[in-house]
Amino acid sequence: MKMDRKIFLFAIALGLLVGVVDTFLDYLFFYPGKSLLGLLVFDVPQHEIYIRTVILICFILFGFVSSRIIAQRKEAEKELLTAKATLENIFNNAIPLCITSKDFEILQSNDSYKAAFGTKPAEFNNPIKCYDSREGETCNSPECPLNLILQGKEEVSCEATKEDSDGIPKTYLVTARPFLDA
Repeated sequence: MKMDRKIFLFAIALGLLVGVVDTFLDYLFFYPGKSLLGLLVFDVPQHEIYIRTVILICFILFGFVSSRIIAQRKEAEKELLTAKATLENIFNNAIPLCITSKDFEILQSNDSYKAAFGTKPAEFNNPIKCYDSREGETCNSPECPLNLILQGKEEVSCEATKEDSDGIPKTYLVTARPFLDA
């Protein structure tokens, strides 16, 4: 049985239970001479029918709303896991990628980036500046892709020659985009 249906049925059962408890309390305090079974089923006062109906309706509404909220939450969790898996697949591809803060610190990088620029994973426990990791011709200049992004550009693409971990110069296509919602 689905969880939302279980919650809905539980709310109905709880509403009925509260109605029985209400009847028992009425029997103890307001109708001590009457029969408990009579107050519960056969000889129910008018206002008690109203109160029990309101209680039952409130619990049913609570069960319905709770089951809808839980169903929506589960759907959102599934979508979030799908989005997370998609982002991980994009991030962990063969192209060297890194996420750099506004302070030029590399916040995250994939294995291809670490292999291309000779950085060890232990070095990424402490913040490292992008210009220390992969120094290039535009570093610390107005033409730096991050500086251009900070000035409001939507995307910056340029070629950059950088030395790999063996000291051999390689030409890379650098594409920088703002990572919004971060």
